[in-house]
Amino acid sequence: MEGLSWLNAEESWMDRVRHTKKPVVVYGMGNGADKLFALLEEQGVAVADVMASDGFVRGHVYRGFRVKTYHEICERYGDVLILLAFATDLADVMEGIHRIAREQEVYAPDLPVFGGGIFDAAYAETHAGELAEVYARLADGESRRVMAGLLNFRLHGRMEELEAIASPRARAYREILRLTREETYADLGAYTGDTIREFLECTGGYRGIIALEPAEKNFEKLEKYAEENHLENAELHRLAAYSGPAVLKFSAKSGRCAAIAGGGKREVPADSLDHILNGRGVSFVKMDVEGAERPAILGMEATIRRWHPKMLMAAYHRTEDIYTLPRMLWEIWPEARIYLRKHPYIPGWEANFYIV
Repeated sequence: MEGLSWLNAEESWMDRVRHTKKPVVVYGMGNGADKLFALLEEQGVAVADVMASDGFVRGHVYRGFRVKTYHEICERYGDVLILLAFATDLADVMEGIHRIAREQEVYAPDLPVFGGGIFDAAYAETHAGELAEVYARLADGESRRVMAGLLNFRLHGRMEELEAIASPRARAYREILRLTREETYADLGAYTGDTIREFLECTGGYRGIIALEPAEKNFEKLEKYAEENHLENAELHRLAAYSGPAVLKFSAKSGRCAAIAGGGKREVPADSLDHILNGRGVSFVKMDVEGAERPAILGMEATIRRWHPKMLMAAYHRTEDIYTLPRMLWEIWPEARIYLRKHPYIPGWEANFYIV
């Protein structure tokens, strides 16, 4: 693939699954496993069994399989090929996964959180020009190393490729964003206040906070956090970040992944950051809006052009985000320096762009 010499597209995790003689075991239940089952069925791959961590088995039946522990899987089959079907950043859970991977053939398919488009060799070939452009324009060699490692992981599903590029989130705050007590912070996708807490741990203070969180239960917890921590000069908006004023259909769930869903039943108000600020400035924007990053960028175009805020933006919700989001930002702000960092998480979640 022209311009993608750093991408090893020889054998993907799906190639290994198609050709294996071992029983294929899905590790996990829920939404991630549903997506994985659908893909395997599409590819004609039969699943032999389903397993879960010991504390999650509890007599569950999933898709007709009695969910087993890893010990039961080993007793029944011996050597297996395991496909991870959930995401985690918990150190003990990740260590458990790595322990299993030292004994069995394990892959962590990186399926998009939202939308379609599995990253495989054909996808890379189709988008080689955009990928090569972004790779070349990233702000430093570490960003290019992270992009190469992340996309090779998406192809191969090997967790060691993630480990090789992982770095603490605090380091990016300290070395790239260099936040101070003088920031006016816009938190798009504030959840329950966890990223405000992270921001304050880094800075120790602030000039102002504008926080958007669309999910009702999350917003109630956000309000409680702000009250208990006596946050002054903090505006809390129960809104989704979007391209402009709108009413969106959201999925029924209210957790961290509450998001726009075409068939959703909950109506959630949305607005653009430009409209909310009405010309006021911000110096730092965090954007983690569960797959709506592109309309949210459109909704803060005037703010970016006028104020050039430092930014932290999720890069992993959609397969195309790795190249579409930087190119959108450069269209608005050609001088922006965009860094890419990957923080500890299995699979490829918590890959973020840092913009200064």
